[in-house]
Amino acid sequence: MIVAELMTRIQWRLHKEDATEADWKYFHSVLSILSYMLKAPMTPPGTPVVNALAKQRAAMANIFRACLGLDPENDMTLEHKLF
Repeated sequence: MIVAELMTRIQWRLHKEDATEADWKYFHSVLSILSYMLKAPMTPPGTPVVNALAKQRAAMANIFRACLGLDPENDMTLEHKLF
């Protein structure tokens, strides 16, 4: 699946002046972002399950917007998608 492969390549970190290589993080391995394409998504422990197709699609679009440096169009609940 192309989206799963793409998500393994995305790294993120908080913007800091003294950031190091160890500050970079990956998305959680369960990849709740794939819930857009799966009927019963697996989520990391403590993550709310979102079953609304429009919200799932918006979260995915906003993650891709963030990769381009654009502002999100709505709340993408990144705190539940990061490792």
